[in-house]
Amino acid sequence: MRLAILTSLCLAMASCGNDDDDDNNEVAPSADAGFTETITDVPSDYKSSSQFFTLTEGLVPAAEKSPHGANQIWYSTAVQGFVGQAGFTAPVGTIAVKEYDASGDGEVDGIAVMIKQAAGYDPDNNDWYYDYRDVDGTIKSQPSPGANQTCIGCHAVWPEQDYLPGLLILSE
Repeated sequence: MRLAILTSLCLAMASCGNDDDDDNNEVAPSADAGFTETITDVPSDYKSSSQFFTLTEGLVPAAEKSPHGANQIWYSTAVQGFVGQAGFTAPVGTIAVKEYDASGDGEVDGIAVMIKQAAGYDPDNNDWYYDYRDVDGTIKSQPSPGANQTCIGCHAVWPEQDYLPGLLILSE
C-alpha cells in the first residue's frame, strides 16, 4: 500500500514545477463571501510548540520530482486526528510547515508553508495559501506567495487529504 501511495505521489509530482518556474504564478484570492483576511503568521517556535506535531525524525527523502528534496513537516494539532485518514477538511488556520533540503547537502535550505484560509480565499483549490520562506522565516517574493499555481498543481492531486498528502504517506 505504501508503495502504491508513493508511486501516486511521484507521478503527481512529475507534473509539478519548481521554484524557478514562472515569476508570477499566483492566483488572486476570490472576493467570495466568507473571506476576510489572509492568514500568513507562523509561530517561530513551531518545532517545540505543543500546537504542532511532526511524523518524522529529521529530514526524510522526498518523492521523485519533488521540488522540495528531503524534508520534515510540522502540522497544526488541528489535523492530528486526521493522520492516516481520508475524507477530511482541515480547519481554517491549519498550518503545515515543511523544512526542505533541495540541494541534498543535509542542511535545511528553506521552508514551504501552507495555511488554510477562510472560505472564499481560493475556493477552487480548497482555500490554501502557500509561500516559501528563508530559514529565518522571512517570506520570499518568488515564487509568489498566495494561491500559487505551482504548489496547487502538486497538492491538488490529494483532495481526500485536503491537499496534505504527508498526513497519509508519512503515517504508514
